[in-house]
Amino acid sequence: MARSAHAQGIPESALWVETHAQNTIQNACYSQKIMEAHGWRSAEIVSEPSHLPRAAMIFSHTPLEWRMHPAPALSRSDSAYQSSHESVETLKTLHYLLWARWIDHCEP
Repeated sequence: MARSAHAQGIPESALWVETHAQNTIQNACYSQKIMEAHGWRSAEIVSEPSHLPRAAMIFSHTPLEWRMHPAPALSRSDSAYQSSHESVETLKTLHYLLWARWIDHCEP
């Protein structure tokens, strides 16, 4: 996503990439810690359109001010791939709603 933002004219100095998370819950937590360390309170979150609803659910549990933005397509655009990708995101959202939001916690 950082490469996409930079390619669209966002200077690298304006981008901060969290590199340790293995999932979106950890990304929200680690991003919050980075932002608190710098005194930052708001973020522009960029992700694939199908991922934004789940990311919004997760980031809504942080004290951060944030806005979500869909990234331009970075991958294949054929309908079979898109349908498969959306199905996986649906399963991940169900996993989050039924399990992960209660169990997964961010550790430093």
